[in-house]
This record gives sequence, C-alpha cells and structure tokens, in this order.
Amino acid sequence: MKKESASARGTRLGFQRISIAVLLIAVIAVGVLAAFQWRAFRHSRLQSEYALSFIETSRALMTQMVNAETGERGFAITRQEDFLAPFTEAGAAIPAILTQLKTMAADAPDQVARLDRIADMWRQRSERLASVIALTREGRADAARNAILTGRGKALMDQLRGEIDQLVEQQQHMLSTRLAAVDAEETATRWTMIAAFAIAIATLLAALVITNGDRKKLADLVTAERRTAVALEEAHEQLTSKASQTQLELRDASRLLAAAVSSAPILLWSQDKNLVYRWFHGRPLGLDPEIWIGRSDQEALPESIRDTVMSNNMAALESGKPRTYELCYRGRRGEKWYDIHIEPTFAADGAIEGLTGVAVDITERKKREQNNRLLMREISHRSKNILAVVQAMARQTATTTPEPQAFVERFAARLEALGATHALLVDEGWTGADLLELIRSQLAHQLDQQVFTSGPPLKLPSDASQNIGLALHELATNAAKYGALSTPSGRVDIVWTVTPAANGESWVQLSWKETGGPPVQAPKRKGFGQVVIERTVSRALNGTVDINYDPQGLSWRLRFPLAPDDEDRASAHSA
Repeated sequence: MKKESASARGTRLGFQRISIAVLLIAVIAVGVLAAFQWRAFRHSRLQSEYALSFIETSRALMTQMVNAETGERGFAITRQEDFLAPFTEAGAAIPAILTQLKTMAADAPDQVARLDRIADMWRQRSERLASVIALTREGRADAARNAILTGRGKALMDQLRGEIDQLVEQQQHMLSTRLAAVDAEETATRWTMIAAFAIAIATLLAALVITNGDRKKLADLVTAERRTAVALEEAHEQLTSKASQTQLELRDASRLLAAAVSSAPILLWSQDKNLVYRWFHGRPLGLDPEIWIGRSDQEALPESIRDTVMSNNMAALESGKPRTYELCYRGRRGEKWYDIHIEPTFAADGAIEGLTGVAVDITERKKREQNNRLLMREISHRSKNILAVVQAMARQTATTTPEPQAFVERFAARLEALGATHALLVDEGWTGADLLELIRSQLAHQLDQQVFTSGPPLKLPSDASQNIGLALHELATNAAKYGALSTPSGRVDIVWTVTPAANGESWVQLSWKETGGPPVQAPKRKGFGQVVIERTVSRALNGTVDINYDPQGLSWRLRFPLAPDDEDRASAHSA
C-alpha cells in the first residue's frame, strides 16, 4: 500500500508539473501569437497607407496632364499667354510626380515599367502640346488646329489614362487582398486563443480532480491557474482591442480610398464571363450600385446603350484584348458621355474568367468641345459679316471720294465708328447694345454739351446696333462740317420712344433734330453718308426714314419694328 501510495503521489506530482508546463506553454504561445498578429496588423496598415498615397499621387498626375492639355487648348483658341499657366505648371510638376511614384513603386518592377511607359508617352504628348503652342504663337492657327484634329493627342491621352487607371486598379486590388488577410489572421488568432484557453482549463480541472488530497499544493496550483487565466484574458482583451483598432484603421483607409475614387467622375466594375456584374463602384446611370450586382448587361442596361456595350464586352471576351470606346447615354437628366475602357481577366490556368472596366465621365469635356465648335462657327460668321460691311464701306467711299487722302480720312473715320459699335457688342457678348451707350460711343466728346438725349432704356439687337451706329456717325460727321455742331451755339437733340403695336410687336422711333446752326441746304449729290442715313438703315431694319432739310436745322427720324424677343430683352434691360 505504501508503495502504491508513493506511486500515486509521484503520479500526482508528475501530472501537476505537466499541467504547469502546459499552462506556461499556452501563455507563451498566446503571447507569441499576439506579437506576430500586432506586427502583421501594423504592416498591413502601413501598406494600406502606401496604397492610398500611391493612388492619390496617380490621380494628381492625371489631373496635371489634363490641366496641361486644357492650357494648350485655351491658348490655341484665345492666343492669350495667361491660358498657358496650367500647361507651364503641369510641365514643372509632372516629372516630380513621376519620380515620386517610381520611388514609391521601387519594389514593384511591373509598376516601375508602367511608369516608364507613362513618362515616355507624356514626353510625346508634351512635345505635341508644345508644337501646337509654337504654331499658335507663329500665327499659324490653321496648322495648329490641324495638329489638334489629327486625334493623335487624344489617343496618347487615352493611353495615359489607361496606364494610370491600371496603376490605381492594381493598388486597389492589393488593398482588398490585405484587408481579407487581416480578417483571416484575426479569425485564426481568436480560435487559437480559445483553444489554448480551453486546454489550460481542462488541464487545471484534471489536476484538481487528481490532486484533491494535497490542499496546499492544490490551492497554490489553483492560484497559479487563476493568474494564468487572468493573464490570458488580459492578453485576449489587449489583442482584441488592438485588432479592433487596426480593423477600424483599415476600414477608414478603405473609406478614404473609396472617397478618393468617388470624388472623381469614375465608375469601376467587374463582370464574370457571362457578363453578370460581380461588384460595382460608383453610381452608374444615377442608380445604387447594389442594383447591378447579380444582373447581366441584358437585364441591367437601358435599351438605348445595351447593344453598344454588349458588343464591345463580347469582343473583349472573344479576343482577350482590352477595348476602349466612348458611349453617349441620353436619359431624363440629359446627355451623359463616358470614356470606357474594359479588359479581360484571366484565371490561373490562363482562361478568361470575366471583365473589369472603368468609365470616366467626359460630359463636361464634350460640352467644351461643342462650345468650341459653336464659338468657331460664330467667329467665322461674324468675321464674314464685318468684312462684307467694310467692303461695302470701302467701295461706296471710294466711289464718292476720288482723292486718296480724303478717301483715307473718311474711310478711317467710318472704320473707327464701326469699331466702337463692335466694342459695345463684344462687351455684351453679341446680345445687343444699349442705345444710350451706342450714342455715347459715336458722340462722346459732344454729349451733354451740344448733344442731348431723351428716351427709355433700350437694348438694340446686334444687327440694328451696327446700322444705327453707322447712321449716327454719318449724321454727326455732317453736323460737324455743315450743321449744328459746326458752331458753338448749335444743338442736337436725340429722342427715342417705344410704342406697343396690336400684333405683339413694338415700334421704335428715333429722331435727330438740329437747331442753332447755319442755314441748311439739301445736298446736290448723294454720297455714302447720305445713302446710309436715307436708305441703308431703313432697309436693314425693315423700317422707314423721314429727313427734312429745314433751313432752321436738319431733322431725321427713323421708325422700325422691334420683334417680341428683342422687346423682351429691352424690358429686361430696363428692369
């Protein structure tokens, strides 16, 4: 029995030692796991911050390239050096940004190679931009325009955008992978700690059952086990807290990344080989992206764009090559343009498993291009009109003025009068000119001294402004030579009224009355000025002219209709 009792005590002591050893091993294992988990969390957070910084820098690179192109286009249209500021700033900033990106991607040879391609394409694009600017400065506008219209610059920009989008997509994929890895590590650690805690408790209970005869040692063992349990719980709480904090930081980084992408007019998506959407970022066609998940192109897309999108997607799947195209969607909110780039995705065995795509909203760019075309047509139209007026003025002045010096003086004065009227029209965006300002432009040095005006606020259409401006110039020139403005005591009253008519139109009456000048005589021959004030202005405005060569002073009256839309402008102007 003694031998059996000693053997039992030896077995009990041996089991106690084994239990303590198991508990110590469990504590050490949990501590080691916690340390490795913290290091893994810290590394993942740094990598996420790097990915976000890389994406933001890539966006800044694309923005600078677009700014350079905008500066070149603005200078080509306006020929004003101020518009080259974005081009100059981009030229200085882009090399530095490329250098920064290469430094950040030093451990990724594929990204460094892509950045080298981007730098080479930007060098080609900047040379083309500089060529257009040089042609514009040399006055070779047609050559500059032809260089723009070749489409080579747009092709380079599309390639640059595609390469930069690839950089961003790669970083987003890396970030998603790291988040998934962190979740997996957290789950594995949690279960490892639970298993270690369970083993420790099981070992402790077994030791209590076997060693219930040795109370002091049992109490010491229980105390040790409790301390171990407390340490394990504290370690678990610390690890859980750190894991939660790291997970929150990673989620914040993910939200920042999503915000950075959502702030840009960009849509991102992925589809399987059946063209069913697996995920979508952005608000396609103004809808929630979740609506698209699990639906195919046939089910999700509006009929107006379905065939175009599906034909390009099928072509990319069949060829295994990327495709880029532009798409116009006309919905209830108006017309939207997208620059779309799609690429096949491949499985590990090389088989095509689906598509990824990016769509950039280029509606504003399309609007600017349309506005530029409208502006060029309007400039051409205005130029032709001006040249026709100048040609008629030159022909009529030459007919009535055979002496070269007299021709130069009269023609120059008429050109100056026409230029003053055009300056008013340009200031108002060619929407018309205020009648009082038109009078001031022709008789500014006599206004309120010998020339007096009276009438309501009235904004004339652009064509009426040109013809009335010429008539006022001819009347003022005649008065300065032969009429009331040839003497200090002379006076000219310019009065106008606007009278509504039954048919919805209004009639404008503009009168010129001279008094206090030398006796007036009717001209013996009709020169260019006489033709303008008697016939040209009345025909151009579809009105009538009455002229009276009263010896006491010349009087001239013009009556013409004001169309309803012109009347609305006049009313708005007076308000």
